[in-house]
Amino acid sequence: METSLKDLKEFIQIADVGLTNTVEEGDYDGLVECMGHLMAVRDRTEATDVMFEPLKQTIELLKVSRIRLCALDLKI
Repeated sequence: METSLKDLKEFIQIADVGLTNTVEEGDYDGLVECMGHLMAVRDRTEATDVMFEPLKQTIELLKVSRIRLCALDLKI
């Protein structure tokens, strides 16, 4: 999971930089680059959701069991 989170963090940083670039009118290459980042985000969405599903299930189990966790209790 730790490797997956590091990969996700790196992906987000790259996508963030790519998506914050301003595309000027007539800048076809810039537009294609921006669209490439959008497609990468779309393609990565399902894998990211699947990666976090076990964590969501654990959180729900803790809620049902009335166990509360503080952010300080979590070692991320």
